[in-house]
Amino acid sequence: MRGLRGVLALLVVCALSACGDSDKIRIGFLGGLSGRYQDLGNAGRDGATLAVEMRNAQGGVGGRLIELVARDDEQDATQARRALDDLVAMQVAAVVGPMTSSVAVAVAPRLAQTGTVMLGVHTTTTELTGKDDMFFRVIDDTNKYASEVARFHYQRRNVRQVAILYDLANVDYSASWVADYKRTIEGLGGAVVRSISFDSHYERKYDDMARTLLDVAPDMVVIVANAVDTAEIVGKLRGQNERVQLAGCGWANTERLLENGGKQIEGLLLEEYVDLEDFSRVYQDFREAYVQRFKKEPSYGASMAYEAANIVMDALSHNPDPRQLKQTLLSVGSFRGVQGNIRFDPYGDVQRSVFFAEVRDGRFQRLR
Repeated sequence: MRGLRGVLALLVVCALSACGDSDKIRIGFLGGLSGRYQDLGNAGRDGATLAVEMRNAQGGVGGRLIELVARDDEQDATQARRALDDLVAMQVAAVVGPMTSSVAVAVAPRLAQTGTVMLGVHTTTTELTGKDDMFFRVIDDTNKYASEVARFHYQRRNVRQVAILYDLANVDYSASWVADYKRTIEGLGGAVVRSISFDSHYERKYDDMARTLLDVAPDMVVIVANAVDTAEIVGKLRGQNERVQLAGCGWANTERLLENGGKQIEGLLLEEYVDLEDFSRVYQDFREAYVQRFKKEPSYGASMAYEAANIVMDALSHNPDPRQLKQTLLSVGSFRGVQGNIRFDPYGDVQRSVFFAEVRDGRFQRLR
Protein backbone atom coordinates (compact mmCIF):
# COMPACT_ATOMS: atom_id res chain seq x y z
CA MET A 1 0.00 0.00 0.00
CA ARG A 2 2.83 2.31 0.87
CA GLY A 3 4.38 1.67 -2.55
CA LEU A 4 1.09 2.38 -4.30
CA ARG A 5 0.69 5.64 -2.40
CA GLY A 6 4.20 6.59 -3.51
CA VAL A 7 3.42 5.90 -7.16
CA LEU A 8 0.14 7.84 -6.93
CA ALA A 9 1.92 10.76 -5.31
CA LEU A 10 4.53 10.71 -8.08
CA LEU A 11 1.77 10.69 -10.72
CA VAL A 12 0.08 13.65 -9.06
CA VAL A 13 3.36 15.57 -8.98
CA CYS A 14 4.01 14.78 -12.64
CA ALA A 15 0.50 15.80 -13.61
CA LEU A 16 0.78 19.06 -11.72
CA SER A 17 4.17 19.73 -13.32
CA ALA A 18 2.79 19.09 -16.80
CA CYS A 19 -0.16 21.30 -16.08
CA GLY A 20 2.16 24.05 -14.87
CA ASP A 21 4.22 23.87 -18.07
CA SER A 22 1.18 24.06 -20.33
CA ASP A 23 -0.22 26.95 -18.32
CA LYS A 24 2.86 29.11 -18.76
CA ILE A 25 2.73 32.27 -20.84
CA ARG A 26 5.47 32.28 -23.44
CA ILE A 27 7.10 35.51 -24.59
CA GLY A 28 9.54 35.38 -27.49
CA PHE A 29 12.81 37.22 -27.84
CA LEU A 30 14.41 37.85 -31.24
CA GLY A 31 17.90 39.29 -31.57
CA GLY A 32 21.40 38.72 -32.91
CA LEU A 33 22.92 36.27 -30.43
CA SER A 34 26.00 35.24 -32.41
CA GLY A 35 28.71 36.76 -34.60
CA ARG A 36 29.74 40.41 -34.86
CA TYR A 37 26.33 41.68 -33.73
CA GLN A 38 25.87 39.58 -30.61
CA ASP A 39 26.67 42.27 -28.05
CA LEU A 40 23.41 44.11 -28.62
CA GLY A 41 21.34 40.93 -28.90
CA ASN A 42 22.78 39.28 -25.81
CA ALA A 43 22.24 42.44 -23.78
CA GLY A 44 18.62 42.55 -24.92
CA ARG A 45 18.07 38.91 -24.06
CA ASP A 46 19.57 39.46 -20.61
CA GLY A 47 17.36 42.48 -19.96
CA ALA A 48 14.22 40.58 -20.99
CA THR A 49 15.35 37.59 -18.91
CA LEU A 50 15.69 39.76 -15.82
CA ALA A 51 12.21 41.22 -16.33
CA VAL A 52 10.69 37.74 -16.62
CA GLU A 53 12.56 36.36 -13.62
CA MET A 54 11.52 39.31 -11.44
CA ARG A 55 7.89 38.98 -12.54
CA ASN A 56 7.88 35.23 -11.86
CA ALA A 57 9.29 35.87 -8.38
CA GLN A 58 6.15 37.97 -7.79
CA GLY A 59 3.83 35.21 -8.99
CA GLY A 60 3.86 35.82 -12.74
CA VAL A 61 0.86 37.27 -14.57
CA GLY A 62 -2.53 36.32 -13.22
CA GLY A 63 -0.93 33.44 -11.34
CA ARG A 64 0.70 32.07 -14.49
CA LEU A 65 4.48 31.91 -14.81
CA ILE A 66 6.24 33.47 -17.80
CA GLU A 67 8.71 31.64 -20.02
CA LEU A 68 11.10 33.59 -22.25
CA VAL A 69 11.95 31.81 -25.50
CA ALA A 70 14.97 33.33 -27.26
CA ARG A 71 15.91 32.90 -30.90
CA ASP A 72 18.97 34.12 -32.83
CA ASP A 73 18.21 36.18 -35.95
CA GLU A 74 21.92 36.19 -36.94
CA GLN A 75 21.37 39.72 -38.35
CA ASP A 76 20.03 38.00 -41.45
CA ALA A 77 16.58 38.57 -42.97
CA THR A 78 15.95 34.95 -43.98
CA GLN A 79 17.08 33.56 -40.64
CA ALA A 80 15.05 36.22 -38.80
CA ARG A 81 11.83 35.23 -40.59
CA ARG A 82 12.57 31.58 -39.85
CA ALA A 83 13.18 32.36 -36.18
CA LEU A 84 9.98 34.40 -35.96
CA ASP A 85 7.98 31.55 -37.52
CA ASP A 86 9.45 29.24 -34.89
CA LEU A 87 8.35 31.56 -32.09
CA VAL A 88 4.86 31.88 -33.58
CA ALA A 89 4.62 28.09 -33.76
CA MET A 90 5.38 28.00 -30.04
CA GLN A 91 2.37 30.28 -29.49
CA VAL A 92 4.22 33.14 -27.86
CA ALA A 93 2.00 35.94 -26.60
CA ALA A 94 4.34 38.56 -28.14
CA VAL A 95 7.93 39.01 -29.27
CA VAL A 96 10.45 41.33 -27.64
CA GLY A 97 12.92 42.51 -30.27
CA PRO A 98 14.46 42.60 -32.69
CA MET A 99 17.49 44.67 -31.82
CA THR A 100 18.17 46.15 -35.26
CA SER A 101 16.10 48.02 -37.82
CA SER A 102 16.86 45.85 -40.85
CA VAL A 103 15.62 42.73 -39.08
CA ALA A 104 12.50 44.61 -37.95
CA VAL A 105 11.74 45.69 -41.52
CA ALA A 106 12.32 42.13 -42.74
CA VAL A 107 9.91 40.48 -40.30
CA ALA A 108 7.25 43.21 -40.00
CA PRO A 109 5.03 41.83 -42.81
CA ARG A 110 4.95 38.44 -41.02
CA LEU A 111 3.40 40.05 -37.95
CA ALA A 112 0.14 40.95 -39.70
CA GLN A 113 -0.04 37.50 -41.27
CA THR A 114 0.29 35.76 -37.90
CA GLY A 115 -1.40 38.32 -35.64
CA THR A 116 1.74 38.58 -33.52
CA VAL A 117 2.67 41.75 -31.63
CA MET A 118 6.34 42.72 -31.61
CA LEU A 119 8.05 45.30 -29.39
CA GLY A 120 11.23 46.48 -31.09
CA VAL A 121 14.17 47.64 -29.01
CA HIS A 122 16.96 49.31 -31.04
CA THR A 123 14.75 49.73 -34.10
CA THR A 124 14.93 53.40 -35.00
CA THR A 125 14.33 53.31 -38.75
CA THR A 126 11.74 55.76 -40.07
CA GLU A 127 10.55 52.97 -42.41
CA LEU A 128 8.33 51.73 -39.58
CA THR A 129 7.16 55.11 -38.26
CA GLY A 130 3.48 56.03 -38.39
CA LYS A 131 2.20 52.66 -39.57
CA ASP A 132 -0.94 50.96 -38.29
CA ASP A 133 0.55 47.50 -37.85
CA MET A 134 1.53 44.95 -35.21
CA PHE A 135 4.94 46.52 -34.63
CA PHE A 136 5.48 48.62 -31.49
CA ARG A 137 8.79 49.95 -30.20
CA VAL A 138 10.22 51.44 -27.03
CA ILE A 139 12.61 53.80 -28.84
CA ASP A 140 12.21 56.92 -30.97
CA ASP A 141 13.27 57.00 -34.63
CA THR A 142 16.31 58.43 -36.40
CA ASN A 143 14.43 61.60 -37.25
CA LYS A 144 14.83 62.41 -33.56
CA TYR A 145 18.19 60.87 -32.75
CA ALA A 146 20.29 61.62 -35.83
CA SER A 147 18.91 65.15 -36.03
CA GLU A 148 19.82 65.84 -32.40
CA VAL A 149 23.28 64.38 -32.96
CA ALA A 150 23.81 66.69 -35.96
CA ARG A 151 22.78 69.71 -33.87
CA PHE A 152 25.13 68.66 -31.09
CA HIS A 153 28.06 68.28 -33.49
CA TYR A 154 27.38 71.61 -35.20
CA GLN A 155 26.56 73.70 -32.13
CA ARG A 156 28.68 72.13 -29.39
CA ARG A 157 31.71 70.84 -31.34
CA ASN A 158 31.88 73.47 -34.09
CA VAL A 159 31.70 70.84 -36.83
CA ARG A 160 31.10 72.22 -40.33
CA GLN A 161 32.41 69.56 -42.72
CA VAL A 162 31.61 65.91 -42.09
CA ALA A 163 32.66 62.63 -43.70
CA ILE A 164 30.39 59.64 -43.02
CA LEU A 165 30.96 55.89 -43.21
CA TYR A 166 27.91 53.67 -42.79
CA ASP A 167 27.29 49.92 -42.68
CA LEU A 168 24.75 48.36 -45.06
CA ALA A 169 24.47 45.25 -42.84
CA ASN A 170 21.76 47.21 -40.99
CA VAL A 171 20.82 49.49 -43.87
CA ASP A 172 17.31 50.31 -42.69
CA TYR A 173 18.93 51.92 -39.66
CA SER A 174 22.14 53.31 -41.12
CA ALA A 175 20.66 54.84 -44.30
CA SER A 176 17.81 56.36 -42.30
CA TRP A 177 20.27 57.74 -39.72
CA VAL A 178 22.56 59.23 -42.38
CA ALA A 179 19.67 60.86 -44.27
CA ASP A 180 18.31 62.53 -41.13
CA TYR A 181 21.78 63.62 -39.99
CA LYS A 182 22.66 65.03 -43.42
CA ARG A 183 19.38 66.93 -43.74
CA THR A 184 19.83 68.53 -40.32
CA ILE A 185 23.48 69.50 -40.47
CA GLU A 186 23.09 70.94 -43.97
CA GLY A 187 20.07 72.89 -42.76
CA LEU A 188 22.28 74.40 -40.07
CA GLY A 189 24.90 75.43 -42.60
CA GLY A 190 27.27 72.47 -42.46
CA ALA A 191 28.05 69.97 -45.22
CA VAL A 192 28.55 66.24 -45.66
CA VAL A 193 31.64 66.36 -47.86
CA ARG A 194 31.96 62.60 -48.31
CA SER A 195 29.66 59.65 -47.60
CA ILE A 196 30.66 56.06 -48.30
CA SER A 197 29.00 52.76 -47.45
CA PHE A 198 30.22 49.21 -46.86
CA ASP A 199 28.72 45.89 -45.79
CA SER A 200 30.41 44.41 -42.73
CA HIS A 201 29.13 40.97 -43.74
CA TYR A 202 31.53 40.98 -46.69
CA GLU A 203 34.01 43.87 -46.83
CA ARG A 204 36.40 45.25 -44.23
CA LYS A 205 39.09 47.18 -46.10
CA TYR A 206 39.16 49.75 -43.34
CA ASP A 207 42.59 51.19 -44.13
CA ASP A 208 41.40 52.19 -47.60
CA MET A 209 38.11 53.51 -46.25
CA ALA A 210 39.91 55.63 -43.64
CA ARG A 211 42.15 57.11 -46.30
CA THR A 212 39.18 57.97 -48.53
CA LEU A 213 37.35 59.64 -45.66
CA LEU A 214 40.34 61.69 -44.53
CA ASP A 215 41.28 62.80 -48.05
CA VAL A 216 38.59 65.51 -47.93
CA ALA A 217 39.98 67.00 -44.67
CA PRO A 218 36.73 66.84 -42.65
CA ASP A 219 36.28 68.42 -39.23
CA MET A 220 34.72 65.13 -38.11
CA VAL A 221 34.30 61.55 -39.30
CA VAL A 222 31.03 59.91 -38.29
CA ILE A 223 30.83 56.11 -38.25
CA VAL A 224 27.42 54.43 -38.40
CA ALA A 225 28.23 50.81 -37.62
CA ASN A 226 28.21 48.17 -34.88
CA ALA A 227 30.62 48.21 -31.94
CA VAL A 228 33.18 45.75 -33.34
CA ASP A 229 33.57 47.49 -36.69
CA THR A 230 33.45 50.97 -35.17
CA ALA A 231 36.36 50.11 -32.87
CA GLU A 232 38.40 48.77 -35.78
CA ILE A 233 37.62 51.72 -38.06
CA VAL A 234 38.50 54.24 -35.36
CA GLY A 235 41.85 52.53 -34.99
CA LYS A 236 42.55 52.91 -38.71
CA LEU A 237 41.48 56.56 -38.68
CA ARG A 238 43.59 57.36 -35.62
CA GLY A 239 46.57 55.68 -37.28
CA GLN A 240 46.33 58.16 -40.15
CA ASN A 241 45.12 61.28 -38.34
CA GLU A 242 45.28 61.76 -34.57
CA ARG A 243 43.53 65.14 -34.53
CA VAL A 244 40.29 64.70 -36.49
CA GLN A 245 37.15 64.52 -34.37
CA LEU A 246 35.41 61.14 -34.41
CA ALA A 247 31.84 60.13 -33.61
CA GLY A 248 29.94 56.87 -33.55
CA CYS A 249 26.23 56.13 -33.26
CA GLY A 250 23.88 54.46 -30.82
CA TRP A 251 24.30 51.07 -32.51
CA ALA A 252 27.95 51.02 -31.40
CA ASN A 253 27.28 52.13 -27.85
CA THR A 254 27.94 48.84 -26.05
CA GLU A 255 30.60 47.49 -23.71
CA ARG A 256 32.09 45.60 -26.63
CA LEU A 257 33.17 48.93 -28.14
CA LEU A 258 35.18 49.68 -25.01
CA GLU A 259 36.62 46.15 -24.88
CA ASN A 260 37.71 46.15 -28.53
CA GLY A 261 38.64 49.80 -28.87
CA GLY A 262 40.99 50.32 -25.95
CA LYS A 263 42.83 53.64 -25.79
CA GLN A 264 42.36 54.37 -29.50
CA ILE A 265 38.68 55.22 -29.01
CA GLU A 266 39.33 57.84 -26.31
CA GLY A 267 37.41 61.00 -27.23
CA LEU A 268 34.89 59.19 -29.45
CA LEU A 269 31.46 60.87 -29.29
CA LEU A 270 28.29 58.78 -29.14
CA GLU A 271 24.56 59.18 -28.76
CA GLU A 272 22.83 57.38 -25.88
CA TYR A 273 19.20 56.25 -25.61
CA VAL A 274 19.24 55.79 -21.83
CA ASP A 275 20.87 57.97 -19.20
CA LEU A 276 23.28 55.45 -17.70
CA GLU A 277 24.15 57.93 -14.94
CA ASP A 278 20.54 58.26 -13.79
CA PHE A 279 20.38 58.15 -9.96
CA SER A 280 16.59 57.85 -9.69
CA ARG A 281 15.32 55.06 -7.48
CA VAL A 282 13.53 53.24 -10.31
CA TYR A 283 16.59 53.10 -12.54
CA GLN A 284 18.97 52.24 -9.71
CA ASP A 285 16.71 49.37 -8.59
CA PHE A 286 16.85 47.97 -12.11
CA ARG A 287 20.60 48.55 -12.38
CA GLU A 288 21.36 46.86 -9.07
CA ALA A 289 19.21 43.85 -9.94
CA TYR A 290 20.91 43.55 -13.33
CA VAL A 291 24.42 43.80 -11.90
CA GLN A 292 23.60 41.22 -9.24
CA ARG A 293 22.19 38.82 -11.84
CA PHE A 294 24.70 39.26 -14.69
CA LYS A 295 27.78 40.71 -12.92
CA LYS A 296 28.08 43.66 -15.32
CA GLU A 297 26.54 47.05 -15.94
CA PRO A 298 23.41 47.21 -18.11
CA SER A 299 23.67 48.76 -21.56
CA TYR A 300 20.83 50.65 -23.20
CA GLY A 301 19.92 47.44 -25.05
CA ALA A 302 19.45 45.62 -21.76
CA SER A 303 17.51 48.50 -20.24
CA MET A 304 15.10 48.87 -23.15
CA ALA A 305 14.53 45.14 -23.61
CA TYR A 306 13.77 44.99 -19.88
CA GLU A 307 11.20 47.73 -20.44
CA ALA A 308 9.72 46.01 -23.50
CA ALA A 309 9.28 42.69 -21.67
CA ASN A 310 7.65 44.45 -18.72
CA ILE A 311 5.29 46.30 -21.05
CA VAL A 312 4.13 42.99 -22.54
CA MET A 313 3.56 41.52 -19.08
CA ASP A 314 1.82 44.64 -17.79
CA ALA A 315 -0.52 44.61 -20.80
CA LEU A 316 -1.29 40.92 -20.27
CA SER A 317 -2.13 41.75 -16.66
CA HIS A 318 -4.81 44.10 -17.98
CA ASN A 319 -6.07 41.60 -20.56
CA PRO A 320 -4.56 38.09 -20.73
CA ASP A 321 -5.80 37.42 -24.28
CA PRO A 322 -2.75 37.75 -26.61
CA ARG A 323 -5.12 38.09 -29.59
CA GLN A 324 -6.16 41.45 -28.17
CA LEU A 325 -2.68 42.56 -27.14
CA LYS A 326 -2.42 45.32 -29.75
CA GLN A 327 -5.69 46.86 -28.58
CA THR A 328 -4.63 46.48 -24.94
CA LEU A 329 -1.32 48.25 -25.53
CA LEU A 330 -3.06 51.12 -27.28
CA SER A 331 -5.89 51.44 -24.79
CA VAL A 332 -3.59 51.41 -21.75
CA GLY A 333 -1.28 53.73 -23.65
CA SER A 334 1.25 54.56 -20.96
CA PHE A 335 3.59 52.10 -19.22
CA ARG A 336 6.26 52.55 -16.60
CA GLY A 337 9.83 52.47 -17.89
CA VAL A 338 13.13 52.66 -16.05
CA GLN A 339 13.34 56.41 -16.77
CA GLY A 340 9.79 57.67 -16.81
CA ASN A 341 6.64 56.57 -18.56
CA ILE A 342 6.61 55.15 -22.08
CA ARG A 343 3.60 56.36 -24.05
CA PHE A 344 2.50 54.79 -27.33
CA ASP A 345 0.87 56.88 -30.01
CA PRO A 346 -1.86 55.28 -32.19
CA TYR A 347 0.87 53.68 -34.34
CA GLY A 348 2.86 52.11 -31.52
CA ASP A 349 5.63 54.72 -31.73
CA VAL A 350 7.08 56.62 -28.77
CA GLN A 351 9.03 59.78 -28.04
CA ARG A 352 12.17 59.59 -25.92
CA SER A 353 15.09 61.80 -24.97
CA VAL A 354 18.56 61.58 -26.44
CA PHE A 355 21.76 61.84 -24.41
CA PHE A 356 25.40 62.27 -25.40
CA ALA A 357 28.54 60.60 -24.17
CA GLU A 358 32.27 60.66 -24.81
CA VAL A 359 34.68 57.80 -24.20
CA ARG A 360 36.96 58.92 -21.39
CA ASP A 361 39.33 56.73 -19.35
CA GLY A 362 37.83 53.59 -20.84
CA ARG A 363 34.21 54.35 -20.04
CA PHE A 364 31.23 56.22 -21.44
CA GLN A 365 31.17 59.65 -19.80
CA ARG A 366 27.83 61.45 -19.98
CA LEU A 367 28.12 64.95 -21.47
CA ARG A 368 26.00 67.58 -19.75
